[in-house]
Amino acid sequence: TGLTELYVGEQPSEAEVKESRRAEVAELDFEAAFASAKLVTAYRETPTMRSVSPLETNPKVTVYDFALPQGVSVRDVREPKALDQLRSATGYAFLQVVDIPNDPSTLRLLASRTNPIPDRADYNFDVADPMIASTGPGKSLRIPMGSGIDGSPVTWDISTTPHMLCLGMTGTGKTATLETAVYGALRAGWEVAFVDPSKKAADLVPFQSWMASMTGDLSESEAILRYVYGEVRKRVDLNAAHGATSIDDLPEDIRPSHVLIIIDEFTSLLLGEKVPSSSGVTDPEVLSNIEATKAANASRAAIASITGRIGREARSAGVHLLLGTQKLNAKTMEAIPGGDLKDNMGRLLLGAPGWSEMASGLKNPEAAPRLTHTPIGRGIFESMTRGAVEMQTWYASAETYAEHLADLPEREKWDIDRFIPKKSAASAYEVIKPDPVGSPEESIDLSSLDMSDLDLDDDSADAGDEGESAGDLDPEPTPEPDPLLEAPAEESVSEQEASPLALGDLVPLPEAPSEPAPAAPSGAGGNQETEALAPDPGTIPRMPPAPNPGSFPSPWGVPSWVPDRF
Repeated sequence: TGLTELYVGEQPSEAEVKESRRAEVAELDFEAAFASAKLVTAYRETPTMRSVSPLETNPKVTVYDFALPQGVSVRDVREPKALDQLRSATGYAFLQVVDIPNDPSTLRLLASRTNPIPDRADYNFDVADPMIASTGPGKSLRIPMGSGIDGSPVTWDISTTPHMLCLGMTGTGKTATLETAVYGALRAGWEVAFVDPSKKAADLVPFQSWMASMTGDLSESEAILRYVYGEVRKRVDLNAAHGATSIDDLPEDIRPSHVLIIIDEFTSLLLGEKVPSSSGVTDPEVLSNIEATKAANASRAAIASITGRIGREARSAGVHLLLGTQKLNAKTMEAIPGGDLKDNMGRLLLGAPGWSEMASGLKNPEAAPRLTHTPIGRGIFESMTRGAVEMQTWYASAETYAEHLADLPEREKWDIDRFIPKKSAASAYEVIKPDPVGSPEESIDLSSLDMSDLDLDDDSADAGDEGESAGDLDPEPTPEPDPLLEAPAEESVSEQEASPLALGDLVPLPEAPSEPAPAAPSGAGGNQETEALAPDPGTIPRMPPAPNPGSFPSPWGVPSWVPDRF
């Protein structure tokens, strides 16, 4: 029938093999491994080895090419269970499938007894700085991010991947990775802004001198995004006026620099807080908190909307996004207006992502390597034009980066003040806590004061008839106008700027009388109208200054006849 060759001896994976017989032994080794992993056809055929050679840039790695029999595919070999079986049978702790474009009949494996990527890779300034200088500062810039299997730098190529998404849980090296991108962009002469309301932008403080803008405040975060989107529209118009497809094609004397916007904890930033119902609530402090939550949610919605627009429209304007997040949920990304932000970005997944994270975070998760060793900074990088690769991100402290940026001039800061959302009128209320009931009164001795020069009106005698001496009462001071409660001069308050909760909503107010309120009767101790409106003793809101009685309601929604204080 046929001849059978029988090999007897040590396990091939454990034996010392002569170089001349290495390919033959390796073929036997993998043949048994494919069979063990059930990567065989109905006729018991296994992939056939075509070639074996060391990786040119990293001799620790061996490259194996196999011809696939009909019935076995590259996708079958990529299955985690199959790869684990192959690693166990061959003794290769590191075994990865590499795509060969336009050749589905060939399987390429990279193999090594140990993981060939170092557990820590310090930032290589000697390699990175010349690379940035030679490829920047325009859309051809390549920002070095770390080292790959072959030992060469893995780069973020702006020309093919204008935006980037970096995912990593706490402790995976996400912040250090963002700093690596910041250094590359600053070294290339880009304008860089950092938005981080979650951690108040504390991580990048050493970079502050060279940043165009940094903030840990939610309102300022919205302002930065509005400022940037305004720049995007200006640059798009500038391109159109000069017949340019991007800012890199503009004349050098009017060409603006590229911009990198980094938003850390992006998806967390988009999750709005639940707004409790204000129905039946009269406590001004509670109502103020409700309004603050509404304002924060409005800022989050604006940030999401503008980020989506930048992702779609800003490539020709030279504006690029780097979004950092701990988790990525498909529904969260789809909720961003436009819904296609994820399709316009490269991805870097740090740590040991599960299948669900890979499916949500990568465009082609089936082709991505499965990480079996994940020190801090290890991840999977997938650009928009190439398959996913394993890499170790480069690391340097923020202070070290700052030392290497010392030769650059400090950056002029963006003026974002006009884009900061105005505070709602309700936020101008100050809740004053009264002294506890029963607190001892403080006695002040006025006997030593010379009051002979004071011009006391005879009208005070009327008050004395009511049982109180005018000398015992201090005159009520005229309150100073509060600028926060005044409408902008020659400018109406827009629906967006004004809070849905008017000041008058804090305490129920009666209809304005047509005539001034009558004076309090003898012994009343004050104005009856004031007493009718008095809130709970626990919280006393300070109201705006009172205009003349009978005037029209103020632009802020408070009837102008309300007394200046309770």
